[in-house]
Amino acid sequence: MPKILIVTASYNAEQTISETVDCTKNLCLNNSNIVHLVKDGISKDKTLEILKDFSHIEIISSKDEGIFNAFNQGANYIEWDFIYYLNADDVLTEAGLQKLDWISKNGDQKYNYCFSIEVIRKKNKNILYRSKKINTLRVMTGYMPPHPGMVISKNTFKSFDEKFKVSADYKFFLEIWKKKNSIFKNYDDIISHMKEGGNSQTIQGRIKSFNEDALILSEYYGKFLGYIISSLKKIRGIIKWYLV
Repeated sequence: MPKILIVTASYNAEQTISETVDCTKNLCLNNSNIVHLVKDGISKDKTLEILKDFSHIEIISSKDEGIFNAFNQGANYIEWDFIYYLNADDVLTEAGLQKLDWISKNGDQKYNYCFSIEVIRKKNKNILYRSKKINTLRVMTGYMPPHPGMVISKNTFKSFDEKFKVSADYKFFLEIWKKKNSIFKNYDDIISHMKEGGNSQTIQGRIKSFNEDALILSEYYGKFLGYIISSLKKIRGIIKWYLV
């Protein structure tokens, strides 16, 4: 039976970490093929104290260079067949818990499993990122399923490129998408709820992600198309976040 590693990167996450790890409690206790690891960057608040109350999780507290470095460290913790990244302010839905349990029993390692996610916003309307059939046209116009919506097979896994501070997850997706043996199996189920926030959603973060996206895309499509697609990706994001 396939083994799933859930990796959460945390640093000073005392406000949200309890809900994140609590949501996997019954799943991990009832299914030994699913391991939830929290890679903490030596938090200075009460994060580690809170984590000690959850016996079902594995904890590593050590210095890291940010979320993507923490994700990479976490991926080396144990041998696994599928990996899933759950941010320190994300929560798995009931459907998400059921899907992970199903993959741990029936998952086929020739597939990457892709699901929808919902961003929970403080004031504005929530945003739903639907898991659509991934095709070249959508990828070429900047479509990317967020990493909390993807369960990645060991067969197609790539580490995060840590030189990209905001868009490493975008390159993560593109590298997997471009692999010849990579097949995405898509479901409409909402696997997780994400809270609004994060560096990529600030003005500075959006500017940085535009430049990083363009550099990443240029590696595949050339500089001219790279910047065009990065622009389309940002336009898509503005429409989704502010106009819909």
